[in-house]
Amino acid sequence: MLRKIIWLCLLTILVFSACNRHEKTEYMERDDSKRVMDMIIWYDIDHGSKAKNGIGWWPLNPQHPDRVKSSGLYRTTTPLLGLYDIGQESTVVQHLYWFAALGVSAVTCDWTNYTTEPGPNTKYYKDIYNNTENFLRTARKLQGNVDFPVAKLYPTVRLYEERYELLSSVLDDAYSLYEKYSDVWYKFDGSDKPFIVIFADWNLLNDEWHDKEIPFEDDRFDIRWSNGHLYDSTVVDKQGRLKIPKDKPYWLFFEEVKDEKEGYYKVLYKQGKDNKVEQMMCWAAIYNGWSQEDDSPWDGMDQLYDGKTTFERSLRDVKELSPKALLVNRFNYPMAWTQHPYEGISLYDSVHIEPNRDFGFLVFNNVMKNLQDLNNWIGRPPLKPEPEMLEGNRFSIPLINYPLEYRIGTDEDFTESEWKYININEWISYEEYLDEDGIFIQTRNAFGESDIAYVTFK
Repeated sequence: MLRKIIWLCLLTILVFSACNRHEKTEYMERDDSKRVMDMIIWYDIDHGSKAKNGIGWWPLNPQHPDRVKSSGLYRTTTPLLGLYDIGQESTVVQHLYWFAALGVSAVTCDWTNYTTEPGPNTKYYKDIYNNTENFLRTARKLQGNVDFPVAKLYPTVRLYEERYELLSSVLDDAYSLYEKYSDVWYKFDGSDKPFIVIFADWNLLNDEWHDKEIPFEDDRFDIRWSNGHLYDSTVVDKQGRLKIPKDKPYWLFFEEVKDEKEGYYKVLYKQGKDNKVEQMMCWAAIYNGWSQEDDSPWDGMDQLYDGKTTFERSLRDVKELSPKALLVNRFNYPMAWTQHPYEGISLYDSVHIEPNRDFGFLVFNNVMKNLQDLNNWIGRPPLKPEPEMLEGNRFSIPLINYPLEYRIGTDEDFTESEWKYININEWISYEEYLDEDGIFIQTRNAFGESDIAYVTFK
């Protein structure tokens, strides 16, 4: 009897230890061919459109960095790249490198204001189309010719009211781009069709289509329908999470359903036809969320609960549920608008992961760490720089482990040096150090600093 009890105890221990081994996450060196999930970043493709504001960007918030008080549309920061034009190849090259550094594998460009209908904004629509083509063309040019993976792209378009003929015309434009750049267009979960997302009004998604078929098809595309606030289209699963059932071809965009625990939000996910978790979303800041400021409705990018950023809290249960795709919001939307505060109101109470001139890579690095963790990749600082001399008193460095910033100086303490972002179009100039025998250089990313290297000129 005693022996039987001992064997039962041993068996119990073995079962529990096996379960623990199974549940323990095994981290590995980064390998983009072995990612846990697709990571798709929301990208505003209209920056640089002269039709937007004459110069392609809104003016800086007059109350910067505080909450906007002036009427009108403003930007809440200036990107490190300056007021760039997405119609230029160099802009897309830099962004594609940053997407790779984050761990992003796909980009959805915002076509939700795009239409083929003639009108006063025709120039703006044309710029969106041209910028998208420039992105695809640049991605194709880089694919296989750079030392980092190049993200695929698809647009998110809009169904205006129930104007299905107009939607078909917009999809014709999208498909014309796919036919030219099919090798850099995103396809989801092994589908042989180009992927696309269509925004529709809430009264259609949550009400009219609740128990009936969607009255539109386009067999050219693998389609998902989307918008924010799809809570009414969810059901509660056995764990108390909110899921969009598998019979609804919806994808999540934005939700702010608060949890009972302060600082946290209900977990929402889209269930796929195979009953697996198909898609989830996350945000660097959340409007109408938890707020520690009386005058702000935002759970801002700098706000912490339990030591976690808004982005980290919006990732609740993503690792456990392991969706096939994660929508990351959003890369470059530094918007302040008093009439529509949900678009953004200040530097931190708006959504822009892109590095900027106010706080550099602060938010970017937080996103980078978390996305690489979700793929079970070991985060590494850059390797010791090995410069390759270029014409024009410049040098390039290897991009292993994704260096993001560099500093150079005449001493190892870098006493008079400052960190600058690595522009992989122009690389690093040593023009001001030509009278020296050489310089010291160091790089860094979200995971730390590289060893210091010495570059000899003479």
